[in-house]
Amino acid sequence: MNDRNLIALLVLLIVVTATVWFRYRHLPWARSWLIRHLIGNFVLIVGLFAAWRYDLPLSYYLPIMVGAFAMWTWGTWKLRHAVRKNEVPRPPSLPD
Repeated sequence: MNDRNLIALLVLLIVVTATVWFRYRHLPWARSWLIRHLIGNFVLIVGLFAAWRYDLPLSYYLPIMVGAFAMWTWGTWKLRHAVRKNEVPRPPSLPD
């Protein structure tokens, strides 16, 4: 992993975090999920930066990526559950 790849990955992660924050910040039922998501992304950014800064071997990046995948999978599952739980049925006259 070179400097350009790491910087691109960190920028992508920051953009995704900001996008999720601006999309869901006004929903009170998503607040706890959103805070966990932001904390998880912050920890991921710190972990990736530390692994890159201290020139750790590639084997250190694998647990970081597996942890990120698990966090995002779990977070997405929790968000879908919260959306289904708080979904308001639409009247049949409104278009989708």
